[in-house]
Amino acid sequence: MTNPQEKKKSTRNALIVRFGALAAVVLAVVLLIGFCTGPNTAERNNSDSPAASGEKVKTSHGSYLQSSIGSDDPAWDLPDAAVATEVLAQYTRDEVHDAYRFALTFTAQEGIDSALNGEGVSVADWWKGHSKFFHPDNRPEMLTSLEQGKAVVQREPWQEKDYEGYSYIYDGSPRVLERTITPDAVWLTGDGGIAFRMSVNYTMAVVPGIGEAGDGRQVTHGYMTYSVRETGPGDWAITSFMHDLRTFPG
Repeated sequence: MTNPQEKKKSTRNALIVRFGALAAVVLAVVLLIGFCTGPNTAERNNSDSPAASGEKVKTSHGSYLQSSIGSDDPAWDLPDAAVATEVLAQYTRDEVHDAYRFALTFTAQEGIDSALNGEGVSVADWWKGHSKFFHPDNRPEMLTSLEQGKAVVQREPWQEKDYEGYSYIYDGSPRVLERTITPDAVWLTGDGGIAFRMSVNYTMAVVPGIGEAGDGRQVTHGYMTYSVRETGPGDWAITSFMHDLRTFPG
């Protein structure tokens, strides 16, 4: 025969176990929500964001504010030591700086944060509005490179192909959270143009889940190189590219 006191004790212990299990479930849900949220909207709309004054870009995934480059960004500073003497033998310093401004602006906006990054638009649609950035002599090969999936601009096609549910955040806010671009080397190209190699480091907001960090911050660093040549006095266009980048999922 069961002792009434033991029965009460057993019932109390069962309630404690059930309550503990419920608390664990609630905690797990809270942690899961926090884990999947990533950087909040306020953080991504920070006035110091590289996309604070960027334009809204629409994609098949949603919209975002594209990164831009402010007038006070240190990236504008092109050190004399980075420019090869052979470049200055053919171009004036003002011409080199004009060419660099074009290459830098393209890198900040399209090289890093194009709608093609994340495969949000087709190559054909992107090309309609951006072919003007490429030298007429080199447009056919640039378009072919894009169609072949090459990273004329950063693409990250693995997000959609390899990891279901992992992507950039598209809610009208910036995708680029942090970014530094530093000119590294400038040299003369075989066709008489100028090549600009830039060290890039940037962090983008993603729906977290596959990265070791799992914090919703996808980090990329390495080098982006664009070669440019004049299409007319003071007008520059891209002739070739070469990138060496490493991306770490968030």
